[in-house]
Amino acid sequence: PVNPTIQKPKPPAIKSTFAGRAGEYAVASELLFWGYNVLFNAVDEGIDLIADVDNKLHYIQVKTSAFVNETATFKIDTKSFEATKEKQPWYVFVMRDGTKLNYAIIPFFNIDQWRNGKFIGGANALSIQITYDAPSKTFKLCGIDINMFINTFNQFKQ
Repeated sequence: PVNPTIQKPKPPAIKSTFAGRAGEYAVASELLFWGYNVLFNAVDEGIDLIADVDNKLHYIQVKTSAFVNETATFKIDTKSFEATKEKQPWYVFVMRDGTKLNYAIIPFFNIDQWRNGKFIGGANALSIQITYDAPSKTFKLCGIDINMFINTFNQFKQ
């Protein structure tokens, strides 16, 4: 018998609220695979998840986007960004490419530094674009090479 050709599934377009929650669950799942305990906040006030890593709490804000023409676009509400400053949250940008996920795991410090350096702009919301160049296998956030932050869930142990 001849095996039929299995076609690669094309994910459907979904509402942003579904994508956002799916991203949170994807990050929580990955954190669990790394052996970290995960807590979900009942109310999102700039922190989606809390990871307990060796009895140290890490606050996490998750942003999710699909690649369109090698670019994933994200927004961070400026008021929320400022309100969470004292917690120094991690930003996990979930990038969906077809059915594949990649994660950019970036500390607050870096986002704030890039904002102050005018690499990231926006009045009411910080506008972030992450691009992927397949030939060089390079991820860039607003032009900055961020490969050191891609899929590095081990950062929470440092």
